[in-house]
Amino acid sequence: MIDPSAARLAALSADLAALPPLPAPALAEFKRVRGHLVNLAAERVAVAMRNGDPERWAAQRTFVDDLAARFGDLLASVYALALFSALATESLWHLSAFAARGLHAGAYRSLVDGWVMAIQGTIKPPEGAALVLPLEILRRHIADLAVERPPRLPTHLDAEAQALLEHLLAQDRAASRRLLGSLLDAGRRPIEVLDTVVMPCLREIGARWQHDEMGVVEEHAASEAVQYLLAQIGGRGAASPLGLRALVACVPGEEHVLGTTALVAGLESEGWEVVQLGRSMPQAELMRAVGKYGPQAFFLSVTLVAHLPAAVAVATEVRRLHPEIRLFFGGSAAHLGRDALRPHADGIVATLTEAHAVAAKLLRGRA
Repeated sequence: MIDPSAARLAALSADLAALPPLPAPALAEFKRVRGHLVNLAAERVAVAMRNGDPERWAAQRTFVDDLAARFGDLLASVYALALFSALATESLWHLSAFAARGLHAGAYRSLVDGWVMAIQGTIKPPEGAALVLPLEILRRHIADLAVERPPRLPTHLDAEAQALLEHLLAQDRAASRRLLGSLLDAGRRPIEVLDTVVMPCLREIGARWQHDEMGVVEEHAASEAVQYLLAQIGGRGAASPLGLRALVACVPGEEHVLGTTALVAGLESEGWEVVQLGRSMPQAELMRAVGKYGPQAFFLSVTLVAHLPAAVAVATEVRRLHPEIRLFFGGSAAHLGRDALRPHADGIVATLTEAHAVAAKLLRGRA
């Protein structure tokens, strides 16, 4: 089980946060051989798991292979931004996902060991030693963070959100539409309904996938049902035009688009003029869009720690070429990486309502 007290997680986070930034030669060497390291680490994990639990390995091979590669993406971000404490929170998520699939903590330790051995076998000291130090600290804490099976920590859904979730899981779009329609007809602001009813359902769907309580098919179907609802709610009950223009996008590499779609619906309901760019696109194309559409506010979503360096790169370029634009970040990784993003951003927002309120206040104050 994952220790819900957070005391052990805090201890690991503190140990990792105390590490100094990596020297430039270590960063350069990791970047140079990263692809090779991914292959080596995946091979070592496969050998360890095949020998330890061949049946479980056969059942979960795709999941483990994918996570081994994603762990490399995570390391690249953590190393580049000296965001070592993020290894703690991300590893807690990984351990939970492992345990939900019947993979014990030793399997996750094998993944970490695979990366340690790949780095040590490829990169000589002192660079290699500097790169493995955060992983050695993480490895020492793995047993403290996990036991055999994670508890299902409850997601707090009010009655309306719970009802909507049941409709979404049943693929009853008509009932979902009627429920949201009744809330809007009662005079509730669309952006508030999105924050308190729709977004909690999205988080619960993600939690169920994490804990292996629903498969990929069910998760995709529920997500598509949410996408349908967002299209229905966007223009309903729109306020008078604010005279404010926004551009909404995901950072390069980011494929989780539902949060940005919800933001577009919320902003439009408050009177914003919005252009949405959708999922990942190259930085050069994002900058071309900024020049083409001339937004007053640019909202960027980043949900994975691995994409934080791309977020920083985009923000730096926006500040250089368009210093007049107000820049905002949202998504779970934006909050984990807030120290890296804060120098470049006008705000790091937690809810759709906050995104609207903070941006509108700043822009109106400027006017």
